Amino acid sequence: MIDADDRVPLPTEPALAGAPFDPDDGRPWGGIELVQGSRPDASEIRLWGDVDASLRDQASDVMARVVLRTGPVVIGAADVDFLDSTGLAFVLQLVKAGEEEGREVVLLDPPQHMTDLVSMVGMTDRVAVRRTVPADAG
Repeated sequence: MIDADDRVPLPTEPALAGAPFDPDDGRPWGGIELVQGSRPDASEIRLWGDVDASLRDQASDVMARVVLRTGPVVIGAADVDFLDSTGLAFVLQLVKAGEEEGREVVLLDPPQHMTDLVSMVGMTDRVAVRRTVPADAG
């Protein structure tokens, strides 16, 4: 199995704002997206796959759109396989912006490795976590 750190940068598809693609099937390794229309009263963000530095353009786009909206922010994280410092910084920027604007920001169903990183940087008391499924063991 290839670790995320062993991957060689690949050509990107402009429509997905810089997400590297798997050479075997052409699908992106990960993504950050604002889910359209699922919750009119909130901004719902979906993180999936490898959330890393290759997704900076997606993170910037989503952040710019979220700050223009009102209401709570829900960050769906159940499908995150890998999170680097850039991905963590994106989540923490959303939390900080929410605090400044008085908006609730919730991390929904993060995998254990993600909550471990939040804890490691001392942000457990500032990042609200909501679970609809049990946390994974790894």
